[in-house]
Amino acid sequence: MLDGLGMAETTPGPLIMVLQFGGFMGAFRNPGALPPMLAGTFGGLLATWVTFTPCFLWIFLGAPFIELLRSNKALNGALSAITAAVVGVVLNLAIWFAVHTVFHQVTPVRAYGLAFDAPVLGSANLSALALSAIGDDRHLPVQDRHDPDHRRLLRRRHRDVSGRRHRLSRRASGNA
Repeated sequence: MLDGLGMAETTPGPLIMVLQFGGFMGAFRNPGALPPMLAGTFGGLLATWVTFTPCFLWIFLGAPFIELLRSNKALNGALSAITAAVVGVVLNLAIWFAVHTVFHQVTPVRAYGLAFDAPVLGSANLSALALSAIGDDRHLPVQDRHDPDHRRLLRRRHRDVSGRRHRLSRRASGNA
């Protein structure tokens, strides 16, 4: 499974890749009456299908009501809490992967209700640290990062989306 995660992190769409890999390997190792490659292919396709079909159904069926639900304070608070929890999980994974990528050795720390892996500073992988340091926003073209017109366009898009949300929420509450 670690091979699947490694493959997924090197390409776009990590969730799709890990699920397909897991479905393929499960069916490939237990093919039943089918040839292993055919069973693996079906297993990968089935894992992808049962993972994403319900998500798309929720999106397509619920999208028209999202703006109406934003006016409900209790639901909006719950969705904000879920968003914060997801951000926390992603941050936790990013820190875990960073520590285990940059340092060869870690020491488990279990004290005062905390549990984490502290890096052993002497085991730093300098090449991984250098690659991490230069990989911040180098994927963007230089003119996009430093062009004032590009930044102005991004601010205008944000204002347009915010204004559209405001108009929709006023319309939903009957104050249009």
